[in-house]
Amino acid sequence: MKALLFVSLALVGVGAVVAFAAGGSTRADDCSLARFDSRAWADKDSAREQPGRGPSTRQRLADQLIECETLLGARRTQVWGSLGRPDNYAAQDTRFYEEGTWSYTLGVERGFFGIDDEHLIVRFGQAARVRSTELATD
Repeated sequence: MKALLFVSLALVGVGAVVAFAAGGSTRADDCSLARFDSRAWADKDSAREQPGRGPSTRQRLADQLIECETLLGARRTQVWGSLGRPDNYAAQDTRFYEEGTWSYTLGVERGFFGIDDEHLIVRFGQAARVRSTELATD
């Protein structure tokens, strides 16, 4: 039992050393909403396709938000502060609209025949906090 505890603690120590050697940041640091690049998200070209360079800036940032679950539990004001006004905020835009759901256009969907737009969908639950995030195409 003591040997198992020692091995577990040693592995945790190795992980900390690796994180420190990699610049001192951990996944939790990299996934913090405070470290999210709001300027890159807001850039007027952030949803533009980048031929030969992969997904748009917004697609990469949205992937990070979803993978890290960064927005889960965030308040509406925090989401608005980081991502700005949702694209479906105006009453006339009903794509993905349901009460408590915001969408942000990320650019043309990924894939060989990208013809539709890809969106980050943010759903709010009780107390106006994010309950889920996902990607969708229209």
